Amino acid sequence: MQFSVIIPTCSPAIPLKACLDSLRHQTLSREKYEIIVVNNGGGAHSKKFLEPLLADFSDRVRLIEAGGNRGYAGGCRLGVEHASGQYLAFHNDDSLADPAWLALALTTLDQAPDAGAVTCRIVCMDRPVIQHEGSAMTHPHGLFWQAGYGLPDRSESCRGAMVDDLDFFGGCVWATPRKVWDEIGGLSGKYHPGYYEDSEYALRCRQLGYRILLLKSVTCSHIMSATLGPDQDRFWKVFHRSRFLFLQRNLTGYSLRETIQSEFAWWRNHQPATAPGSAGGDFCQAFRDCQSLCWRVPVGRKEFFGLQNPAREKKTSLWPTPETSQPAKAIDRPEI
Repeated sequence: MQFSVIIPTCSPAIPLKACLDSLRHQTLSREKYEIIVVNNGGGAHSKKFLEPLLADFSDRVRLIEAGGNRGYAGGCRLGVEHASGQYLAFHNDDSLADPAWLALALTTLDQAPDAGAVTCRIVCMDRPVIQHEGSAMTHPHGLFWQAGYGLPDRSESCRGAMVDDLDFFGGCVWATPRKVWDEIGGLSGKYHPGYYEDSEYALRCRQLGYRILLLKSVTCSHIMSATLGPDQDRFWKVFHRSRFLFLQRNLTGYSLRETIQSEFAWWRNHQPATAPGSAGGDFCQAFRDCQSLCWRVPVGRKEFFGLQNPAREKKTSLWPTPETSQPAKAIDRPEI
């Protein structure tokens, strides 16, 4: 088996059937890949929704019961435990795959032994607008700029295009060699229920000298933030909690004091009101709650994760590169 496609799912409101249909009709030969659905929604979700739906896919899909909601990373990790593929592909259940996705991902991974992960162009499912073509992270806040976000999609202009190198990728559709997954230790379950575990995986790839590749000729579609919803309070709490945790686990070149000061300065400029009940006040309280939860490091201590030279100039890149990181076995990775 060359590819194992893993799909964590937990909500009947997500168009899982459309996702599975797109994966069932790939140009890659059917005997070369398997599809694994991980049920994060519990027994009732399985009986009422998944089992009837998957009856139409019984010859192509295996259902794995998680016994509860393990989050995105936990669902992916459980799927990998049951996977037999040389390569692993991960799909959000609200994404639709380009028919050529698996075939081109397989060709690219076979021909690029230094590839740690591959992804593709992502567009909105309901309109021809780009969601992202890779992403870059701002310093020192750890926020993302999604390349191409909001621009009209011109997929036809990318046909036959080569690959691009990325710094980070979005986790809705991506693939990685099984050996790289094992070397890194997989996605971290610390980010439950989600967000930033894919960013940390990309960072680990780069620290170990692997490349992140964008397949410009492959276009998949996705419903943005369908599980939590971008307008829900829970979305922002989960997102910022994971962002703060990512910074705590991976901060390099800036002290925590400088990061905290920069964080408050940014929000003071954008949300002047800090009284309780105001937007700024609510954020400040949320920030203090997350700080007490995540940042258990003495203020002022510098973290130089995976760097050979902690004395390097602190204004250089926040994230270590293969040239500045230690050999793979020497990296002191946080607990997965």
